[in-house]
Amino acid sequence: MFGIADVDNFFEDVRIVRYKMKVKLFLLGKGISKSVSPEIHNNLLQKAGIDAKYGLMDVDLDEIPSVITKAKAEDVWGFNVTSPYKAEILKYLDWTDERVKILNASNTVVHRNGKLYGYNTDVDGVLSAVDGLFVPGSVLILGRSGAAKAAILAFKDRPVTVYCRDDSKDSELRKIKEDIQIVYDLKEVEEGMATNLVQATTVGYNEDKSLLEKPLPGQETLFDMIYSPWQTSIMNKLEVHGIVVKNGYDMVLGQAEKCFSLFTEDRV
Repeated sequence: MFGIADVDNFFEDVRIVRYKMKVKLFLLGKGISKSVSPEIHNNLLQKAGIDAKYGLMDVDLDEIPSVITKAKAEDVWGFNVTSPYKAEILKYLDWTDERVKILNASNTVVHRNGKLYGYNTDVDGVLSAVDGLFVPGSVLILGRSGAAKAAILAFKDRPVTVYCRDDSKDSELRKIKEDIQIVYDLKEVEEGMATNLVQATTVGYNEDKSLLEKPLPGQETLFDMIYSPWQTSIMNKLEVHGIVVKNGYDMVLGQAEKCFSLFTEDRV
């Protein structure tokens, strides 16, 4: 990880000291030292026979302008964006796709001829992860995070219910899907509302906690966006009741494969 004082030297350090290759891609965020993105993308680069590296750019908010300037000067191909900068990055983009406009968040930025193009591949990641897991029917999403919003968009053609603690962001959710149902207590979930469950909160991340002790009425599947621990508490609790479960690693992998194709298009 390269931190606050290292922005100006980030690309030089990576190129000469760490890898002896040019860093062409990186992840922009805060508190991201445990991210699996470098492992995934460097494996993709290696498999594609591309002589480049993917690094971590862990910086404070006021350093983002410097990061953008340096990335353009070094002719970086692009970068991923994670919490807490997926909305902040929009002010630096020259173009955004329709998903970014709907979600007000970009997790993938491609640099082409001095301009920055913003995409949101989280939707691709969600759809990739649940392929073969989810059954026909409704989707209940726990949480209203950026990832939860991507899930709402991913399942826009299904009946979707969101569980959250209050109504402060209801209007944001309904901009993504007008007919969405919102509940503020899991006791309000009725048969037919939660055939497929998406766990999109941080509850259970590196901790033995769960929002549920048993399946919801009519529930058949669970997709937990968390992958650390690999088998989360909610997965353990629901799996013993016959619920088919899956963690979030394939979501990270799916969105990474999509944005990797955007990064390398017409470059190799």
